Amino acid sequence: MKTLFLLLVVLTTFSIHTSAQSILSPRVGYEIDRVEKEYFGLFPSINGFVTASVISENDVSSIFSITSINQGQRKDTSIQIDTRILNKLSKYMENFESVRMNYSTVNYSVLKGFAIESAAVKDQFHDPIETTVETLDGTSITGSLLWAEDSSLVLWKSEAPYNWRTVSQDANVVPVTSIKSMRVERQGGFSTGARYGAYAGIAKCLIIGGIHYQDIRIRDADDVVGYVFVSAIFTAMCSVTGGIIGSIIQQDYQATIDGKIEKYVPDVEQLSEYSMIVSYPPPELVRLINK
Repeated sequence: MKTLFLLLVVLTTFSIHTSAQSILSPRVGYEIDRVEKEYFGLFPSINGFVTASVISENDVSSIFSITSINQGQRKDTSIQIDTRILNKLSKYMENFESVRMNYSTVNYSVLKGFAIESAAVKDQFHDPIETTVETLDGTSITGSLLWAEDSSLVLWKSEAPYNWRTVSQDANVVPVTSIKSMRVERQGGFSTGARYGAYAGIAKCLIIGGIHYQDIRIRDADDVVGYVFVSAIFTAMCSVTGGIIGSIIQQDYQATIDGKIEKYVPDVEQLSEYSMIVSYPPPELVRLINK
């Protein structure tokens, strides 16, 4: 009787282990949806992908049930994935943005065809630009412009890079209908212009020196110092001029929205260019915006 009881306990435990859903990764949870599939480049061989989840597992491998729809016909497919590969897939998804930020690279061969290079991973993150939004109720919200779309702006409040684990705390979704005005501080106009101005000044000094080299008379060290001094002054003047031009060209973006979509929409494309993420927003960000 005791032996029979132990056997029933073992069989029950095994049944629970093989039938209960398992978390593929803390990032995607129990189920992979279409947004996550496209973002991470998962299951590239499955056409018409709808959803995937783990239906059984052991220490060696896990079996996925994948639902797809092609030409109106639903199909359920089972795929077995080695546990070691599954762990690599999990780490790949959890560190995905580090690749988009050029902090790391991916060796897709170790993923054995269960993930490929997606369009998202090729779309790199941009440097953060500080943005201030004033809402209709007078509240001022400041952060880096993370994402811009037709219905809302997303500001990133943290100084740290994008982190999917802290999206709910650090991402501030601001509906366009609540925005009174906004300002995007486009820094770097003067410094960029000054740099190019200095390059132009140095190039012009070299060109002039090359053309009139026969007229240049260097008799002693004082002549050398004189020519260097004049060249330095000319280069500095070109640098300052370039900086002023850069500041004029790259002015801060400002707009008064007054909660009106029709005032905001024409500038979405430009705001997207200023955003950290121009296209392919991460899945958790999409869920937060649609909440």
